[in-house]
Amino acid sequence: MMNEVSPAHIHQNYISNLNNYMSDFINKLTKSTFLFLATGLSMGLVSCSDDYRYEAPKIGGIPFNRSLPVAVSEILPDSGGYLTQFVIKGSNFGTDPSKIDVIFNGNRKATVVSSDGTTLYGICPKQENGLNQVTVRVDSVGDPTVCPNRFKYTKVERVSVLAGKTGNGGYVDGNPIDARFNYMYGVGVVTGNNVIVMEGRNNRVRMISETDNKVITLLTGGPNFGHPAVTANRKRLYAIQIQQPHAVYCFDQTNNWSAKRLATSLQYKDGASQLKTVDGDIYACAMDDEEKFLYFRDHKGRFGRMEIANPDNVEILNENCGTVDKNTSYLAWSKVDKCFYLSVQNAQCIYKVSKDGQTVEQFAGFNGVGSQDGARMSASFKNPTGMAFDVDGNMYVTESMGFTIRKIGHTDGMVTTVAGIYTKSDNNKVEGLPLETTFNYPYDISVDDEGNFYIIEGWGSDVRKFAIE
Repeated sequence: MMNEVSPAHIHQNYISNLNNYMSDFINKLTKSTFLFLATGLSMGLVSCSDDYRYEAPKIGGIPFNRSLPVAVSEILPDSGGYLTQFVIKGSNFGTDPSKIDVIFNGNRKATVVSSDGTTLYGICPKQENGLNQVTVRVDSVGDPTVCPNRFKYTKVERVSVLAGKTGNGGYVDGNPIDARFNYMYGVGVVTGNNVIVMEGRNNRVRMISETDNKVITLLTGGPNFGHPAVTANRKRLYAIQIQQPHAVYCFDQTNNWSAKRLATSLQYKDGASQLKTVDGDIYACAMDDEEKFLYFRDHKGRFGRMEIANPDNVEILNENCGTVDKNTSYLAWSKVDKCFYLSVQNAQCIYKVSKDGQTVEQFAGFNGVGSQDGARMSASFKNPTGMAFDVDGNMYVTESMGFTIRKIGHTDGMVTTVAGIYTKSDNNKVEGLPLETTFNYPYDISVDDEGNFYIIEGWGSDVRKFAIE
């Protein structure tokens, strides 16, 4: 498991950085103010409780003057990673941290802890590797002010086993280390640091609680499911049965994640108003931003949707969506591109599909079996399945038979291998640096609000966490 940053460790780093970069600022603060800032930082990064009640002391400083420009002279330190504490020096910052926006790399907002008007203190957000621009804006007045020096951000990446034991399938609830899983097809991240997985061959739905450090079974003896759809607030998860008649289920936080069946089958009317049943296998469902419909694509090529509030309303939007594959196809919605992406496992390719299903474009692959990185239409894959997106729209793909995780850059369209070793599996190399760990049939992938990816395996029978910070 990953080593979490403890409040004590954060406090030590905080004191060290203050000694190095804020000596002049410290001299301006009273001892009580200093203790308040240190306590506030620790509490800001761990769960607060009723035991920590305080009233912020009055801190002097220069208030923001809307008629004057914001000036930035430097950021210190000029390099670091996620949760690095920084100081920005300048003028006209004001003294209200809630009104100060410090942005890294164009869209990554930092946490601002304090300001005296000429020096502000904050905590770095996650961002891309490289020399990133830093801007400051106060109270949404004027254009952001650019810091003269850039911040060199270095990512830290690690793969760890979240639950289960690699290569040891079974059915055991309890703590994550002793828990056992068997051939999973789908994974979704829901609220409360919970991960829900779909055991396709055991017809079970399991939930892993990182907070409670336990694994429980939500449904047994039901349908087998593939990749689920999760609402934006992560309080509901929907799943469609892989084989016909395609029962549809909902797992809701308000019902303690117990299963509720919404529909017994997916039936639609054809052009002659004849009622037909969707009869191709469905390995994934997805929702767009409106969250009114569950979208699906069966392995016979039908792309359709079911209205969640009225499950009898099923529409087929495209009878021939992409290559017809005898086996698996996965579907995912991109919040950045506002469209769906469709992987076709045995066709070694990924399609881009418009929301109405009418526009279907080749997106990546289509070059036979292989592991070639590079431009997306020149790259090759070995059985791509699950897909997930980070906040910048970069796609992460599980390559089931290739045993790797591939990334397709949103800006440059380049395919890179980011985790795993092509076609290599070793039960003794399942944790560590992403490109030094191995997977055993990684089937699906999902992402949480912090940008951590969760990967389930078929043959490997474990659940992994791929942290990028």
